[in-house]
Amino acid sequence: MRPSDHVDADDPQVGAILTELVELVLALGGRLDPDAVIVERDHELLLELRAEDTPERPVVRVPPELLVPVGELDWVGEDLTLAGPPDHLPPPAAAALELMLELYRTCGKVREFAATSPRVAAARDEALAEALAGTRLADATVITADTRTAFLDSRVLSRRAVTEGDHGSVLMPLIDVMNHDPEGAEFLSGPPGIAVSCRRPLGDQQCFARYGVDRDPLDLAVSYGFTTDRACVVNSAPVDVELDGVHQLRIQRRAGVVVIGLRPSETPGGEWDSHAWLLGACGALSGGPAARGFTATTMFEVPGRTTAESVDLAP
Repeated sequence: MRPSDHVDADDPQVGAILTELVELVLALGGRLDPDAVIVERDHELLLELRAEDTPERPVVRVPPELLVPVGELDWVGEDLTLAGPPDHLPPPAAAALELMLELYRTCGKVREFAATSPRVAAARDEALAEALAGTRLADATVITADTRTAFLDSRVLSRRAVTEGDHGSVLMPLIDVMNHDPEGAEFLSGPPGIAVSCRRPLGDQQCFARYGVDRDPLDLAVSYGFTTDRACVVNSAPVDVELDGVHQLRIQRRAGVVVIGLRPSETPGGEWDSHAWLLGACGALSGGPAARGFTATTMFEVPGRTTAESVDLAP
């Protein structure tokens, strides 16, 4: 197959850039499934596998020579302008970087990110920053007015995932165009580089990657500038919820365990009253007399998070 057979772009300039990227990846021993096609419509990018039979198999693999370490680059301003030639990069990585920056500029990705990213807006909007206060997204390394840093962080993979003990982050040619879904494929790293298998959770031709097992709608919106209603977990800002002025449910950060509280009913017959409480990783149920006598039992537990045994239901 020709590299151009893997590209379906409305914009000829985008099509030419993507074709060069495919050619570069294949020339250095990378792989793109014969049925894989990178699609561009209105400067939006995605990866499709145009085949009926799709057992889980690698749809794209990028060799390590083309993983660009962005932390070692010098920039000018908040756009993606290099301060000078990346002479320290091997020629293949430098070529991949040049093509990816050209792709971002042609598609207006940085400009769009600057206008729509809550991560950037939160650093400039006091009300939004206050709404995110107390969540892990309020961390200074997440909320930033530096558009370039925020944009690049949304498109990189930790180099430690590629080379044990290594640090920094890398851009991933071709894999970069894959969108996120909680049922998408994980990034697989090893000596051949980074690979992503075929996962088509929406039932159409689009292949999705999974950016992380713990990505919820708020995290995706702030960190990546988009959200989804298919997330497996939901994070929350710290909040106290009063129930009829008697019960108080305190939720802090992310969901960790559902606890069922049981206590003997005051009515004859030995029946039990029950209440269900959703607790956060750092949270616990607190409140008045209604909490007395409850026995906590774990119905669902996330490893490493709050457990029923650690919950004090006393007022």
